[in-house]
Amino acid sequence: TQDFEFVDQEIDLFDFVQKYDFTDPVNANGALNNQAHILWLLYQQDNNIEFLKRAYKTRLAQVHLIYKIKNDFKSDEDKLKFFAQLNLPYSKGISIAYALYQHTKDKKLIQEAFGFAERNKSVILGAAMRSKEALNVAGIPSQLAKQQEELQENISRLERQKIEATRRKDATEVKSIAQLLFNLNKQKEQLIQKLEKEYPKYHRLKYQEKIAPIKQLQSKLDDQSLLLEYFIRDTVAFLFDISKNDYGLRPIKINKQSLKEIMAYQALLSDFSQVADADEAYHKHFLSLGSNLYQNFVAPIANQLKDKKQLIIIPDGLLSFIPFETLLTHNIATATNDYKEYPYLLKQYAISYNYAATLMTEQAFYTNGQQATEGLLALAATYNPT
Repeated sequence: TQDFEFVDQEIDLFDFVQKYDFTDPVNANGALNNQAHILWLLYQQDNNIEFLKRAYKTRLAQVHLIYKIKNDFKSDEDKLKFFAQLNLPYSKGISIAYALYQHTKDKKLIQEAFGFAERNKSVILGAAMRSKEALNVAGIPSQLAKQQEELQENISRLERQKIEATRRKDATEVKSIAQLLFNLNKQKEQLIQKLEKEYPKYHRLKYQEKIAPIKQLQSKLDDQSLLLEYFIRDTVAFLFDISKNDYGLRPIKINKQSLKEIMAYQALLSDFSQVADADEAYHKHFLSLGSNLYQNFVAPIANQLKDKKQLIIIPDGLLSFIPFETLLTHNIATATNDYKEYPYLLKQYAISYNYAATLMTEQAFYTNGQQATEGLLALAATYNPT
């Protein structure tokens, strides 16, 4: 175990993070974050691609560190508090990967950028889901589940004690705690091996980092399908478009007005009384917002939409609150209250949604092969003015 205070530039940080554990991984994460930020600023100052490459490798190392420690928190609450602060490495990782792509035109960097986006979407939901759902899916005995929980609580407690002893420079206590930690970690490793062998489904859900690569997604798409995944941060929305035979990444500039339009559109559709009693001003506002949002967030990939019949949309941020099927593919000269005549996106494409591409590919795995035994009630809106 090694403290992370300074890493020379010549060290392969990703390899370093793979090989070593950290007495204080939270601070190690902060150190990597600061280093990546400084390298990015140096690149922006000098346009030196070497700084950009180092910044990229540092972000990869930081994300791998996050993966290593994601299952080591005492409780889901502690885990969620930590992960709630981690949008930065993923969003910056996408920006850096795209900047490198602009320099090199190497499409593998788009795959790497997509990996950052997927990890950001999956790390919180996936960690919480895998910890709890995995128990139900794999049928883990309560005794083993309790043993695992107690081991992690004891390890977390001793790691905090070791940090305090290190700060007090109490070498004897540090050595004693280190031995206890070694024994507990060995027990944890043995338990994980037992789970992997006897309950492979549980092990896969909880411990393996499984991010669906673009090629895997493409193998599940037909020629008429297109997957759109959004990643929104600050002044840019990254749009990944993936078809069976191609993929791309497009940054879309956004501002406060763009976000206001999303919220206004969602509000218009959420108040049925406004829809039912709408006047001409309402219709004009609806038409304007529906068309603007289409032009901003869908039209940039108009060429990729050709010959497609199905869109799989993975939204992000505020885009998660709007129904893409209601966006309007072109302007209408005269507002009308005959909603069924509007040029909705739904009239051109069948549209479905998911939280993350990786979770979409794992859905069959999570069902555990069980068949539904109950009926299904499905509801849909109608837009006839009467």
